[in-house]
Amino acid sequence: MNQPPTSMVTIVRSTAPAITRDSVLRARVSMATSFLTRGNEWIVTLSALWLVILSILLEGVARMRIGELSRRSGVSVPTIKFYLREGLLPPGELTSPNQAEYADTHLRRLRLIRALIELAGLPVARVKEVLESLDAGDQALHHRIGAVHRALAPSWPPAESADARAEARVRELIEKRGWMIEPDAPAIGTLAETIAVLQSLGQDDLAADLDSYADAVERLAEREVAAVASRPDADRIAESVVVGTILGERLIAALRLLAQEHISARLLGSASGDSRTE
Repeated sequence: MNQPPTSMVTIVRSTAPAITRDSVLRARVSMATSFLTRGNEWIVTLSALWLVILSILLEGVARMRIGELSRRSGVSVPTIKFYLREGLLPPGELTSPNQAEYADTHLRRLRLIRALIELAGLPVARVKEVLESLDAGDQALHHRIGAVHRALAPSWPPAESADARAEARVRELIEKRGWMIEPDAPAIGTLAETIAVLQSLGQDDLAADLDSYADAVERLAEREVAAVASRPDADRIAESVVVGTILGERLIAALRLLAQEHISARLLGSASGDSRTE
């Protein structure tokens, strides 16, 4: 069997890394020339194979100018340029000294930036830190997404002596349930502070039912994390974490109020004659 000449191997290797519209055109012209000038069977086969590879690599790669990126993302052109200058958004592919093209990855990153700034209310500097953590390819996805999750959690000062018992109670709950939680997780302080406030207001019965709350949220968290993990890339997972955490809390609060009204009507309404279900 004839071996392909070095020149043809060089063509394939040199065009493979940079998959752009221009490189595809150049490759097709090169292959067409080879086909016309050389009738060997291996050239026809290699040309067809390379076209298939290019088609696969280009599938889903949509290029757009900054105006189109603005229209599709809902972010103004000046704001996009600001994000580019601040390093929140990676640069596009230059097509001329003053023109660049952007891909779907830029669109997804813009949606994540909007969620972090507009929905989560994070300052630009904090958003940049979150995105840098998200792009750290040497870390497991759990830790990279964890940076997004922690950015959404309120920070609390170290527990005072009156709250130390509440924090110890939280850590005991975590250990008992076998939850894999980082020792400095911000949610530990949030929960401890909440328990301390409940106790100071004389609502010890609510604070005493932590296991029931934990059972409910663990079942919910299993569904939420499974749904988020099904997203195809880190940016879309992170965006879902932001949206799901912030709007999910509103969703849970609203459903809880509706359920409480229903249970109240069932348990208390008939005794007072006020039930709307009767």
